Amino acid sequence: MRMFLRALGRAMMTLGITGLLSACSSTLPREYIDQAEPGLTLTTLAADPARYWEKVVILGGVIIEEKEVGDQVFLRLKNRPLDRDYKPQRPLSLEGPEAGYY
Repeated sequence: MRMFLRALGRAMMTLGITGLLSACSSTLPREYIDQAEPGLTLTTLAADPARYWEKVVILGGVIIEEKEVGDQVFLRLKNRPLDRDYKPQRPLSLEGPEAGYY
């Protein structure tokens, strides 16, 4: 269980970093794309986290909430599938909780 939580925590961190990187630039650095496990989804990762232990994974997401606590900012992310350019796919409607910030 501890290994699962640690892997899920890393996945969420990767999700956050991917979301932030996709908001800041048009593509991820090639070195990460080349190392990453192809076609991985959050569902697959959560089902067998040990399989991806110490491997590079790229997951997509968008920011749906920002919260400042003291000098730290916490971001709440929504998992979104990535397109071929590694940008989170937009939902059908940009209104409501599914939308996030693109």
